[in-house]
Amino acid sequence: MKQWLCMGLCALFLLSACEKKDSKPEQRLILSKHRPEAQAWIKRIIERHEKGTKLAAEHLAPGFTVQDDERAEQMRVALRLMSQPPKGISELIASPKSFVAAVDLEGKVIARDVKKQDDKMQGLSFSDYAPIKSALAGKADHGLVKFKDDKGGPAAVSLLFAHPASSDDGVVGVVAVGIPLWRLAQAVSQQLRIEYASEANLILWAYLFYDGQFHHFSTPPEVDDALPSVAQMSARLRKSPNGFSDEMQVMGRAFGLGVFEAPRIADKVYVVIVRSDSK
Repeated sequence: MKQWLCMGLCALFLLSACEKKDSKPEQRLILSKHRPEAQAWIKRIIERHEKGTKLAAEHLAPGFTVQDDERAEQMRVALRLMSQPPKGISELIASPKSFVAAVDLEGKVIARDVKKQDDKMQGLSFSDYAPIKSALAGKADHGLVKFKDDKGGPAAVSLLFAHPASSDDGVVGVVAVGIPLWRLAQAVSQQLRIEYASEANLILWAYLFYDGQFHHFSTPPEVDDALPSVAQMSARLRKSPNGFSDEMQVMGRAFGLGVFEAPRIADKVYVVIVRSDSK
């Protein structure tokens, strides 16, 4: 009897140990499977927008040499058409971008891709942004920039693409395309859910973490609340600058958490993926 009891307790211990260990596959899958997927999608988005910005600069170059009062309005129309089918630039049609803008040689915005009454960018100076400086010097570039919030809120962080528009006389202006980090995170989330739509019990969400802030959109509030705090994230990344994995609980459901670098965006930008396939 004692032998059977001992065997039963051992079996129960092993079962409990296995159940505890089974929470790890979520983390392993995030780092082994979703990390390369997300990095590949981000790479593709960046490459598409490098190409789209280049094509837009080529199409718009003649407009920069027009000096009459109608130049800004003509550019607004042209910029809007570039993002619209059937004759638009495909890389800019299916895109998480928030704007396409024409910038003059002084780094000031001539116009963006909206109607005049909605164009709050006109006249703004982009001259301090590194990608714009590079493009004005004749080299295409992209990088993170911060746009001030008109209502006094936190600055919006965007991935800014800039490509010189050139004529026979050299650079005549710059075309700039901006993708907010929250839209980039949203694009990764959407792609994850599309890829794994057939797995009914699987939950997947993606965030970007940069400069002490989570960037995301339309993620469930209960998942947002379960994420590590900014202070906890910063502390963990100081110890593990290449990223880390962990567990978290959301309304009694176990989630794996994976954090990893996204160097194609910029240094110290991290993708945060949460995953649960609990039944």
